[in-house]
Amino acid sequence: MDGEANGGEFVSDTVRWSDMEEVKVKGGDGRWYEGEYEYTFEKRLREKEKSGE
Repeated sequence: MDGEANGGEFVSDTVRWSDMEEVKVKGGDGRWYEGEYEYTFEKRLREKEKSGE
């Protein structure tokens, strides 16, 4: 987003549901509403390789 500023450019990546930790923080009402959840994950940015150098 900010190009070379703040550490350079990074490759695109994906976070999958299976990589996330799910924690139910509030119960549902017993009908269609199943409650509130928090999802956490760890991901490290990988620098984009510079071409032509």
